[in-house]
Amino acid sequence: MSVSAMPDEVAVAAAIRLCRGLLALTAHRGSIEGVAHLIVGPEVAHHVHDPDGLVGSGEGEELRVVLPALLAHQIHGSHRSPWQLALPQPGQLGGLRGPASLTQQALAAGAAVLGNDLALLPHPVGPALQWVVLPAQLPIPPEGPREAEQALQRLLIESGDALGERHGTAADRPQPSEAPHFPATSAPAQRALDRAWRWWWLAEAGLVADPAYSSHGSAQRDQVLRRLRDAARAAVAAAASTPVVSAPDGP
Repeated sequence: MSVSAMPDEVAVAAAIRLCRGLLALTAHRGSIEGVAHLIVGPEVAHHVHDPDGLVGSGEGEELRVVLPALLAHQIHGSHRSPWQLALPQPGQLGGLRGPASLTQQALAAGAAVLGNDLALLPHPVGPALQWVVLPAQLPIPPEGPREAEQALQRLLIESGDALGERHGTAADRPQPSEAPHFPATSAPAQRALDRAWRWWWLAEAGLVADPAYSSHGSAQRDQVLRRLRDAARAAVAAAASTPVVSAPDGP
């Protein structure tokens, strides 16, 4: 049976899709309408709340209407950093550099899509989702996907026993949900995202396992699982932030 173990899973998955979609559009991979449909995914609609008018959107406009303004804002900014995903946790802000009000709200949301000088925070609202646009300082570049994968692999070797003790046999383990997929993502980047998402999910599930595990070395297992969770979360952000290769020119 599949049960949710990821924190704010709907918000995180939507942020991954938005980041991949913006990177795809930046690389001229797909149309606004088509990419907007893929970003919305399983939700009934995505709307944008832009309290400071950073991209000139009205209140509650559909995401597909705001996407061109987001792309234009990124292109015409004073810096030309690519879009990137941040999955902040206390003490691990994942590229966020402030201001403090953004950091606080991003920590509460669990995810943020960062541009040159703005951030989009996901907020599930029933079967729909609202994006809040806030001013941001130029983000710290994300960790490279290869480095993040290598760090995750090292932690997996260390964490094997702890995961086995938490989840029991394969038949007894809860099944992770599927990582978000986006057509413009390269096969290696999608594989890295799938793998990191799975282990993030399993580490979170291990940390919320039956309280009966509170004895017999649980503190040590939890420490290992927290390190695995953090490495997997960083690898998810790195994979989701991998630039999309531009479409080849036509004949």
